[in-house]
Amino acid sequence: YRVGAGRNEIEARRPEILEVKGQRIAYLSYHADPAVAAIAGKAGSNATTNAAVIEDITALRSDVDWIVVNYRWTGELGTTPEPTQIDLSQSAVEAGADLVVGYHPHQIQGAELYQGRPIVYALGDFIFQENPLDDRDTAALRVSLNNYQMKVEFLPVPIRQAQPRAAEGEQGEAILQQIRQASQPLSEPLHFPTI
Repeated sequence: YRVGAGRNEIEARRPEILEVKGQRIAYLSYHADPAVAAIAGKAGSNATTNAAVIEDITALRSDVDWIVVNYRWTGELGTTPEPTQIDLSQSAVEAGADLVVGYHPHQIQGAELYQGRPIVYALGDFIFQENPLDDRDTAALRVSLNNYQMKVEFLPVPIRQAQPRAAEGEQGEAILQQIRQASQPLSEPLHFPTI
């Protein structure tokens, strides 16, 4: 499956729709840098504009059970989401997205519940090309769907000498605490796991 890129703008904007146990899940992906955008006759990514995101979600809403939106942000080092990240993510939820997940910042940026739907701004990197052996903490996001309910939880993952491993006990709790702290400045921090 692929989403968020294509040989032209039409392909790049195309959602991926999967049917799992009778539920239809649509995935949309956007990139915040217009310099790499797909256009007529040029391959690239699905450029992020608020109007396009709202249009895409609105077009899908009545045909699917769930809509997941991914954003690739441009800032790499920010520990908090930029105002544009918050605006784009909340606009996606207002348009009908059920889950919004951002990526590319190298830091954990926290998560919030907005209008009853989760937004995860950034989980940090796993292995980063420029500094592959740098130790860091991050998390994976697990989303479970059951009887038209969504359960969201974070799985703590420390990276040591370029090796990701699941964390448990005190180490795992320390990583989850980082996510909680990063979420505190947000309007309604996401408590997890949440349904």
